[in-house]
Amino acid sequence: MVAGQPIYDDDLLPLVQAQVKSKALENLVNQKLLEAESRKKGIPAEKVLAQEVDAKVPEPTEAELQALYIVQKEQLRKSFDELKAQLQQLLKKAKLQQARQDYYTRLREQAAVSIFLQKPKVEVTHDPARLRGSPKAAVVIVEFSDFQCPYCQSVAPTLKKLLAKYEGRVSLAYRDLPLRDIHPQAQLAAEASRCAVEQGKFWEYHDLLFENPNKLTREGLVEQARRQVQGANRTGPATGAEGRSHRYSGILHQRQHAQRQPAAGRL
Repeated sequence: MVAGQPIYDDDLLPLVQAQVKSKALENLVNQKLLEAESRKKGIPAEKVLAQEVDAKVPEPTEAELQALYIVQKEQLRKSFDELKAQLQQLLKKAKLQQARQDYYTRLREQAAVSIFLQKPKVEVTHDPARLRGSPKAAVVIVEFSDFQCPYCQSVAPTLKKLLAKYEGRVSLAYRDLPLRDIHPQAQLAAEASRCAVEQGKFWEYHDLLFENPNKLTREGLVEQARRQVQGANRTGPATGAEGRSHRYSGILHQRQHAQRQPAAGRL
C-alpha cells in the first residue's frame, strides 16, 4: 500500500517483463555472436570460449589472493592458509566471468551490434511541501532519507552548500525512508516531521533533527519542536501533535517495503 493505494501484480509486470527481456536479449545476442565465431573457426562454440577466453585467463597471483583475503577477513574469521584454495577458486571464477564478458563485448563491437530495446523509465515524484529551493529549478534532487542515518546526516551540509551555489537552478525534495530494522528512532522522527509539514515548518525541523541526532526519542522530538517555536504562541510539530503523528505511522509502516521498489509510488 502506498498512500492508501494498493500496488498490484499488473503494476509490477511491465518492469519485470522489461528486465527479463533485457537479460534474454543479451544472452541471445551473445549466443548468436558465439555461433558465428564457431562457424568461422570451424569448431564447436564451447571450444571457442575455451580457446579464445578461458585458456588465456591467468591463475590468481599470491598478491591478489592476499588482497581479497584482507578485504573479507573480518567476515571469514579463518586464516589465509585455511581459505587459500577457496579464495583461488572464487577469484579464478570471477576472472573467467569478466574475461568472457569482455570477449562478448569485443564481438559486439566487431559485428556492430545495435540494441533498440529501451529500458523502462520510472518517474520519481516529490511532495511540493517538502521542497527546498525553487519549484521551477531545472534540476530537482530527490533524497530518500532517514533522520537516524549517520550518512544522511553527514551529507545534509553538502546539500545545503549545493543549493546555495546553484540557487534557482537546483532544488532538493525530501522523501521518507526510515530503516526501522537498524534505526529504531527513525520512524517516530519521520512522523514528527510530517506534523511539521502541516505547519509549514518542515525544513526548519528537518535541520534541527539532523543537527541533534542524539535527541530522536519522543521527549527529544518534543524538545526540538519547542526550540523551533520558542517565543511563538502556537504548537510545534511534535508538541501536542501525537494524534497527528500516529496518523502517519500506518502510512509510513505500510510503504517501507514498497518504497524500496521501483514501482512504488509517491511518498
